[in-house]
Amino acid sequence: MKIKNILYFIVLILFSGLIIGASCEQSDYQPQTQNNSEPSENLPKTSNIEILTHKLRASGNEYFMTYSVEGTAKNIGSERVSYSQINVRFYDKDNVMIGNSFSNAVDIDPGMTFSFKVIYFGEGTPNHYDIAVENM
Repeated sequence: MKIKNILYFIVLILFSGLIIGASCEQSDYQPQTQNNSEPSENLPKTSNIEILTHKLRASGNEYFMTYSVEGTAKNIGSERVSYSQINVRFYDKDNVMIGNSFSNAVDIDPGMTFSFKVIYFGEGTPNHYDIAVENM
């Protein structure tokens, strides 16, 4: 009997998650800052990976929001990049860093363009961010 009740509870939780997930919306989040979408020529050149586009996005509903920086990058060098990491620092409206995270890509051939998504895991609402590329 206990196992049956536990199974009902697990099914109920999974079903609730599906309903909440189905009601989520995705939208472009436009924070009030000059750092939101810097032209890639203003970013420090630390690798052969050039960030082409990047934007802070929000998705969710009135109960739960998630934030991420999504964009595209390109290997502008003449050699394969074996590992590249996109680093993002998230700031609140008072310019206090409230989180940081990264995304990575491997085996990027010359001329190859790829997309990335860096997810924010911190507390609070990000207002703006900065972004950099690091090769290892």
